[in-house]
Amino acid sequence: ERWKVHRLQQDVSEHFSASELVFLSPDADEVLTALDPAKVYVIGGLVDVSVQKRLSLGKAEALGATAARLPLREHVPEVCNGRLPLTLPAVL
Repeated sequence: ERWKVHRLQQDVSEHFSASELVFLSPDADEVLTALDPAKVYVIGGLVDVSVQKRLSLGKAEALGATAARLPLREHVPEVCNGRLPLTLPAVL
């Protein structure tokens, strides 16, 4: 099954309810352990124009949406030396 990637000109909150959204943020406490096909995943790199701490997490909190981080610390600890920015293709 292929995942659909959509680019929206408007804010995601104009298209989806907060309960449908999961913002992927390196600053989130919750670890993403499984993908839910009923959820819409917002990649922080698309929201965070430059590397700014807590920007995508703050957006999720402001909307009342879920925020989660990729499980890099748990599965690839050698790349977790601070806040290593990931490229968009690496996240996808």
